[in-house]
Amino acid sequence: MKRHLLVVAALLLPLSAVAAPPVRPLFERYGVEDGLPSSWINQIAQDRTGYLWLATADGLARYDGVEFTSVRGGRDGGAEIVGTAIESVLIDSADRLWVGSEGGGLAVLDADRRNLRRVAGDDPAHALFDADVWALGEDRAGAIWVGAYDSGLHRVDPVTLEALGTRHDPADPGTPSSNHILTIVGDARGRVWVGTSAGLDLVEAGASGKPVIARRMLAGEFIASLSLAPDGQLMVGGRGKMWRLRASLDSVDTPERMQHPQLPADAQIQSFVHDEAGATWILTRQSGALRIDGAGRTQVIAAQPGLPLALPTRQLLFGYRDRENSIWIGTYGSGLLQVRAGWRNFALLREDSIDARSSEPGSWVGAARCP
Repeated sequence: MKRHLLVVAALLLPLSAVAAPPVRPLFERYGVEDGLPSSWINQIAQDRTGYLWLATADGLARYDGVEFTSVRGGRDGGAEIVGTAIESVLIDSADRLWVGSEGGGLAVLDADRRNLRRVAGDDPAHALFDADVWALGEDRAGAIWVGAYDSGLHRVDPVTLEALGTRHDPADPGTPSSNHILTIVGDARGRVWVGTSAGLDLVEAGASGKPVIARRMLAGEFIASLSLAPDGQLMVGGRGKMWRLRASLDSVDTPERMQHPQLPADAQIQSFVHDEAGATWILTRQSGALRIDGAGRTQVIAAQPGLPLALPTRQLLFGYRDRENSIWIGTYGSGLLQVRAGWRNFALLREDSIDARSSEPGSWVGAARCP
């Protein structure tokens, strides 16, 4: 109740009461005390009914806007999710929920949420039977692409659940750059982009449906995050580095390095989020967040644990924008964070302000530069 009163008080303050920009984001926090099964949130997805699905270190959780519910399987009983630590979640174009777990492979919960099926069934010889599934993506045709830690890349037929996979082979450029697949995204042209621990791969389905690497890029780079920006550009995040590609084009450009003086050299970029105002949030595993607005101005959002509505931790794992334009952030050990839509129209006055600094336009070097 205290948290919600603080939010209401903040939203009632007129913008004129704030001395100077930047307006600081207001972070509401949800933890185990609010019903979450774990304070470690790996990924977030939203279904057509508006439910948020959370991959946590202690199981799958659903949030209806009021309370959190732990989910093990479908409403009709039967198969259950194998493994406690949920690493990845995906809502596909048919509103099915795909769930990847650590040591438990991949499962799919039908759109009516009644039946859960395991992709590998009961076959222990299947490559996905006990895999650590870290990344999930969907292509334009509805096929599901699955990335596992040390188990390569797989393409799953969404109807039959047949999975065809490939592993890294140093002698074969048609295989992934690494067997450690960290992030996957499909673009509007039907292409699939895969971030690995040793580079970025452009992937296509071969004649048999098996994944084939069409092009390898950024050799040796640890690619932790991929995101399609509203203008179609592919944002690529690594360790202290980020790139962009004009992925909306029929041809594929060479990745363009984006340098920013306020991004620490050791900051692993875990996620990009594009908000309703046209700004991009860059969430890192060790160094909090950056927010870059459409004019190229940078707001550094540092953690200040203990301050009401401040960022409680610098260890951020995943970001997601819901259909009502709230931004949700999964953290390592500090639960789930929400920044409500419209936060820029209000400010919270307090003596100890959140550390947020603005850079001048033009701070991007070689990319997204403001004139």
